[in-house]
Amino acid sequence: MLTAVSGAGQTISANEMPVPAVLRVTDAVGHPMAGGAVTFYETLKQWTPGCPAQGRCPSAPTLAMQTVQAVSGNDGLVTLTPLTGNGEPTRLYVTAVTGNVASLNFEIEQHP
Repeated sequence: MLTAVSGAGQTISANEMPVPAVLRVTDAVGHPMAGGAVTFYETLKQWTPGCPAQGRCPSAPTLAMQTVQAVSGNDGLVTLTPLTGNGEPTRLYVTAVTGNVASLNFEIEQHP
């Protein structure tokens, strides 16, 4: 299983740097799992305002994508240093996956 410890779901201004996202890998009964392989799939998109009450949401251009591998330590923790827009407003979509079934999705928004 994967659980967020800190840094997942941040909302900050575009000129701030996001803090690393820290997740914990646990076994089926909740014990921290050392040596758990985690793959982070990151998609950085240009920031857009919320969707209108009626009509279609504008499609935000994708600025960057990357896949990052990490292995949990003795405490079960893995850390991701998130992609950023280097001062540009962005939304980062992250999917973290471990094993065959455990996944966790979160976003980091850097708004104008």
